[in-house]
Amino acid sequence: HAKNKGKFLGLIERGLKTDKGYATGFDHILEMGVTHVQLMPMFDFASIDESDLSREQYNWGYDPLNYNVPEGSYSLDPFHGEVRVKEFKQMVEAMHNNGISVVMDVVYNHMFDRQTSSFENIMPNYYFKLGDNGEISNGSFCGNDVDSLRPMCRQYIVDSCKMWVKEYGFDGFRFDGVTSMLYYSHGLGEAFCGYGDYYNGHQDDEAIPYLTLANLLIHEVNPKAITIAEEVSGMPGLAAPFKDGGYGFDYRMAMNVPDYWIKTIKE
Repeated sequence: HAKNKGKFLGLIERGLKTDKGYATGFDHILEMGVTHVQLMPMFDFASIDESDLSREQYNWGYDPLNYNVPEGSYSLDPFHGEVRVKEFKQMVEAMHNNGISVVMDVVYNHMFDRQTSSFENIMPNYYFKLGDNGEISNGSFCGNDVDSLRPMCRQYIVDSCKMWVKEYGFDGFRFDGVTSMLYYSHGLGEAFCGYGDYYNGHQDDEAIPYLTLANLLIHEVNPKAITIAEEVSGMPGLAAPFKDGGYGFDYRMAMNVPDYWIKTIKE
């Protein structure tokens, strides 16, 4: 059994075995020859009470609270901020020392709660998308959509990516909910059947340059970095190099494929 189960350091524990003697945990990752590990969101998320880890709590990280802070519940000591930073870096360093690149899932398209967020307290009605009647936008189906149209919001996200690469050594990112960023409609009610459906004025002509800029910056800081777009529309050029007129993502994760299979199985 892992000594630090559910913690940053638990992910890199060595010598773990099943009851039948098979390697498990980090050793199993290594024996399979894995070259890249993608981590689900590990920045500070809201629904875990870090002050009371004696009771069982779980969240998979898609309710961001603070984008630039490691999640405290994964630390051995969430009450001292420097501990989570140190342990997070230890985890990434251990993977690098074993030839594994580390990619993190980032959720810059929405946050857990608009009203209590630092963004809203700094500048009300600036960092979040609102509907025509002032209602909270829900194009991500998670509520509290972040407004990457805003210049300082775009700057924050770009700076955040840069920080995770330079300070923590991440080798890339999987961007969550890219479709909701690419289109004013968030891709809802759209039928993407031909090129005309991608260039009909529904495209967010400020979010697209931001995503391109983020990709350029990430690859400038780390030329070997990997960026992945979770995207359902199949936007042409999304995973093409910038020099070829693309947006600069290295890969596109076609989330609509597993979604369709789930729908098919259910029906």
